[in-house]
Amino acid sequence: MTALATCAAGVEKMLSLELRKLKEKTNINVLNVGFGNVCFQTNIQGIYLALMSLRTADRVFLVLGEFEADNFDSLFEGVRSIPLQEFIPKDFFIVVDKVRTKQSQLKAQTGIQSVVHKAAADTLCSAYKVNRLNETGNKAVLRVYIEKDRASILLDICGDPLFKRGYRMEGGVAPLRETTAAALLFL
Repeated sequence: MTALATCAAGVEKMLSLELRKLKEKTNINVLNVGFGNVCFQTNIQGIYLALMSLRTADRVFLVLGEFEADNFDSLFEGVRSIPLQEFIPKDFFIVVDKVRTKQSQLKAQTGIQSVVHKAAADTLCSAYKVNRLNETGNKAVLRVYIEKDRASILLDICGDPLFKRGYRMEGGVAPLRETTAAALLFL
C-alpha cells in the first residue's frame, strides 16, 4: 500500500526520519518527501504502526489512486477507475474534505470536489448495486491533490488529527500541538 503522512511545513525531514526508524519494526519504505508530507509504502502492519507511533505527523492517508487529470472528464474517469469498494464499505457515505491544486489546469476547488464526489458515488453505487449512498452514519473522507495535472485521491484513515491523541479538555495559556512539540524536541 502507498500512504501519505502530512505534517507542518518544515517538519518533513523529521517525519521521514521517524518513518525510516519504524522500518526496523516493519516493512516501511519512504518514497519521497514533499512540501508538508512524506509518501511511503508499507503493508497493513506498517499502516497501524504509523498511526500509533508517528509523533510529528498530523494525518495519515491511504493513496487510492494517481492519474493524469488536465480536465474534468479525465478527473471523473480517473476516479471511476479506482476500485473504491475495496476501501469504502457499503454503509458509509462519502465526503470530499479538501482539494488542493498547484500548477494545474484544474483550479475550481468546488468543481473538483463535485466531480470527485459524483464519480466516487457512481463507482460505489455500481459496485453495491444501489441507487444512492447513505447520507448519514459513518463517513469516508477523501482528499484530492492535483499538482502539474497529476491527481492523487487520498482516503483519510486516521479520523481525528493525530495531534489529538491524548487530547486534553482544557488548554493552557498557550497550548501547543503534540506534533509541534515532538518536532521541536527532534530539532
